Amino acid sequence: MNKMSRISKQRGILQISALSNHQKKYNVDALFRVYCLMSMSSMFIFCSCHSKQHILLEKYPNGMIKKDRDYVDNGVYYEREYYESGAVNVIKKFEDGLQDSIQTVYDESGNKRAQLFFKKGLKNGIVREIYQSGQTLFEGKCNNGKFEGKVVWYYRDGKMREEGYRHLDIDTGTWLYYDTAGKIVKQIVK
Repeated sequence: MNKMSRISKQRGILQISALSNHQKKYNVDALFRVYCLMSMSSMFIFCSCHSKQHILLEKYPNGMIKKDRDYVDNGVYYEREYYESGAVNVIKKFEDGLQDSIQTVYDESGNKRAQLFFKKGLKNGIVREIYQSGQTLFEGKCNNGKFEGKVVWYYRDGKMREEGYRHLDIDTGTWLYYDTAGKIVKQIVK
């Protein structure tokens, strides 16, 4: 294989293979991906180092890990899902079998795409989806797994696209829709 850098994950430890001697230039893109993977994997490394038991749950046909789990202590475990390339897709924390804590979702390049808060298996708190650029795409608040209160969608440039209110996951009240200049183009009462 003629790749400058290869990252493999074995038993929760990241390994970076040595660069081949005949290569004279660094592949900046590959190094950047290594940096992103290592940065976003700090929770993964912490969990793996303090893990009492590591379990491989699923593999892709190409042999890459699809899902694994690290048991930490007293019913607490971390579960990670990966893209077929080996990049981390999502990291979840569970307590007593229920998702509990922040769940962060990444795209295959290592960019944060969504952040959700869970308490005892239900979404609670701010839910945020993110464009690849880092701008917020959507933001709303959940209470016991249902959207409650103001929800907002944004254009890629960060300007508001749509806003309204939800009660127990049902759209209510006045919803406003904006064009890219910020002008209200539609108003609907639900």
